[in-house]
Amino acid sequence: MNLVKQVVKWLQDRNIFSRERKSNGQKAQGMLLYNAGLSYEKAGMFVNASHEAVREWYQKGKELFEQSTEIKIRKWIAVDEKEITINGTTIFIWGAVDLDDEKS
Repeated sequence: MNLVKQVVKWLQDRNIFSRERKSNGQKAQGMLLYNAGLSYEKAGMFVNASHEAVREWYQKGKELFEQSTEIKIRKWIAVDEKEITINGTTIFIWGAVDLDDEKS
């Protein structure tokens, strides 16, 4: 089942929206587009709705998206760069160290 259908099913199961000016499919697409990083305005353009409508849809259903982001993994990585020249050719050397590695 694709992601839009899953969100539509979730919206229908919880009966989140009382009015049906736009279909639950359009609402799901707008919510997913906003969650993916588009602005309310850009998401609204794709689903033929106002940015305010997309904002309201997302606010009503944001718990769906918050569940998937409960676990946040924080990684600390140190990066260093060294520039060396060999026979007139400049080379950049990058090194990265995982500071969260428990073995060190």
